[in-house]
Amino acid sequence: MAWLHWREIAYPGSLFSSGAILFWQNRLLFAVGSEKYWASRGSETLVSFWGLGGRQEPGESLLATLRREVGEEANCQVRLRDSRRTYLMVEAEDPQPIRLVQTQELGERTALEMDRDSSLGVLPSGNLLTALGPAQALDGGRSSRGSRAGPTVPVAWMEEVRPLLFWKRVIDLKDELGEIHQTPYFGVAFLGGVEGEPRPGAEIPALLALSHEQLLAAESGGTLLTDLLQGGATLIGGRPLPAAARLFPYGTAGYLARLLRSARLRLSEE
Repeated sequence: MAWLHWREIAYPGSLFSSGAILFWQNRLLFAVGSEKYWASRGSETLVSFWGLGGRQEPGESLLATLRREVGEEANCQVRLRDSRRTYLMVEAEDPQPIRLVQTQELGERTALEMDRDSSLGVLPSGNLLTALGPAQALDGGRSSRGSRAGPTVPVAWMEEVRPLLFWKRVIDLKDELGEIHQTPYFGVAFLGGVEGEPRPGAEIPALLALSHEQLLAAESGGTLLTDLLQGGATLIGGRPLPAAARLFPYGTAGYLARLLRSARLRLSEE
């Protein structure tokens, strides 16, 4: 059988991140973006929020990354669960379901070896594990960018928990000199809940808990913080946010909003 290692879905040279779509008190819990990402628009301050999580360190598993990042950002632990389905979202395209298969063996090399090597920056040998060419395996013979199709072969997965979502895009990142570079990015988002009382770490100003409906409403144009709070959202701070803050989903939160709308999903805490 032809297989595709899950990291081979990503653009070449991608940075990898591990995030969580977490429930807390029957609402979705997100991190509010730090002050360096805020922007002014007229009398309002644009503030993004995203899923808890962060960039994978060399040699670190995705689940280890997730637990470390949630501990740093929300001072709590997570209780993860398998997702019944896994979707791939590319840039601004619609979500596509993919066939994710948990396995340890992929031909001559074990999947765990490939996972370890690729997390250390070593690309999988031969790029693909099958006789299929890269474009054919990724999207049925078309370019791996700009196509609406997902992988046409089963995608091998090694972690003990299946994620809800893979997303990939090219983003603008600032280097240490403040110069902006276009960087390919690949995110993995798991489902779960929070153990304990979350409180923001030093990296972020606050945590935001809101309903499905509030997330979807904020997807287009953002929502004023005052309207979110009046509608039942909870801001767990940290540091204060501007009174005229307009919050909008970004990264995992943004892709989740699009997935819920496009696939007509509604997630539950259990």
